[in-house]
Amino acid sequence: MMLEFIISDNVSLRALRYSDSQQFFDAIDTERGYFRDWLPFVDHIQSVEDVQAYIAQCLSKPAEAGELVLGIHVAQNFVGLIGFKSMDRENKKAEIGYWLSRQHQKKGIITKALYRLLKYSFEELALNRVQLKIAKGNQASIGVAKRLGFLLEGVERDGELLVSGFADLYIYSMLKREFKAADKNDPIS
Repeated sequence: MMLEFIISDNVSLRALRYSDSQQFFDAIDTERGYFRDWLPFVDHIQSVEDVQAYIAQCLSKPAEAGELVLGIHVAQNFVGLIGFKSMDRENKKAEIGYWLSRQHQKKGIITKALYRLLKYSFEELALNRVQLKIAKGNQASIGVAKRLGFLLEGVERDGELLVSGFADLYIYSMLKREFKAADKNDPIS
């Protein structure tokens, strides 16, 4: 299944392709120091081959099962990722994760991409709950969660091992009924 969402004239989300490998690697490699603060996987991406292995892993899992990871593209160039980190179909809930190259931040791209994936989650996948886990101090991601109306539920103490050590994770969630109530504030329109 080749899933694609058009966010704006020059921004789209689409299933990963092997042709994204070099741009994916370059996005990580050129901003490695920045990303290392928040993304524990960065040190495991040391070559284009590492990216290709990750893409192969993503492509081996069906999107219908909730194993959806999408590349974020600006003017057809790969600039980040968004997708499900975990999915619990039985309980109709999922966790979404994302990252975006620094030069494309503060332009509303992640807010719009996350909104579109929420819409897909609630309307197409019939999920009831979506959550984000955001490391304490990651003000950009906290801002995205707040703009979209996620509610802060609590803190997972020492929830993720980052380069700097264990980080507390803020748990933000949105329920389907909350999304429907906020849907009139669609940031894509």
